[in-house]
Amino acid sequence: MRSIRADGIVQEVIKERRAKRAADGKRPRPLATPYRVLPPDSVERAYFKKIRQGVELIASLISERLIPEIPALAEEARRDLGHRDSERTDDYPDKIGFIMSGIRVEVFRKLSEPEIKSYVQQSAADTDAHVKRELAKNFRRVLGVSLEKIISDRGIRNQFNAFVKENVALIGSIKEEYLKKVENMTIRTVSTGAPTAELAKKLVPLIDLEKDKAVRRAKFIARDQINKLNGRLHQARQTSYGITKYRWSTLNDRRVRGRPGGLYPDADPSHWARRDKIFSWDDPPEGGHPGEDYNCRCSPIPVFEEE
Repeated sequence: MRSIRADGIVQEVIKERRAKRAADGKRPRPLATPYRVLPPDSVERAYFKKIRQGVELIASLISERLIPEIPALAEEARRDLGHRDSERTDDYPDKIGFIMSGIRVEVFRKLSEPEIKSYVQQSAADTDAHVKRELAKNFRRVLGVSLEKIISDRGIRNQFNAFVKENVALIGSIKEEYLKKVENMTIRTVSTGAPTAELAKKLVPLIDLEKDKAVRRAKFIARDQINKLNGRLHQARQTSYGITKYRWSTLNDRRVRGRPGGLYPDADPSHWARRDKIFSWDDPPEGGHPGEDYNCRCSPIPVFEEE
């Protein structure tokens, strides 16, 4: 086949195929049905693993540096409560703050912003590689064209830059929120003057609970952000090849929004109701294209000719 530009390749290939069959006296052959587009689950899992490592680092430093100091801090708070206001020192909040500041320094030393940016960029690149593989298999199946020879990166850089900037900030917010909540919780709990054994019994589970919350948030961010990027990269790459429409595809499991008998049967808008329906990239439905809505795991199957 002659050399062709990426922009508009779908229409050109279809036109050439039909012209060749017409010249051979043959009727046009229907295009093959595209494969279902798979979500980047492996990228999501790897991304979550990297974010969780930061949470685990904070948890280990809290266990090493803060938890052992709680008995002494509690005893100091109890002594202060037994004194008149003029005799109280109230040094324990500053001591807790000093310990947490040390933890922050160690966290940012071991998990610096450049390091976070590096694995965020790698996750973006891995997502794009997944998108290109999904597109390539359908180009080969439907058009018989090797996508690798006509890769277009138009519109991709902006998607990458936006993803990196947003995710570096999101990961930083997980760390800072986790640290701040533990610090405030420790100060509040110690200030009650409860007996040391009782205080430790109460405080340690609360600190563990904050870790669990941070892990859940990390998991949500990994799923939500990778699927958003996946959808945006599909849009950028499909439209760069002249694909103007897509068929909505879901994972068909109990988590699909709006599925009767599923986890979210009353979700509005219903993504279950959108299965196999055709949408235009220029006219997003309510909530956006696949992957755009809150925690959406749907994907866009490219439509290679008008339907």
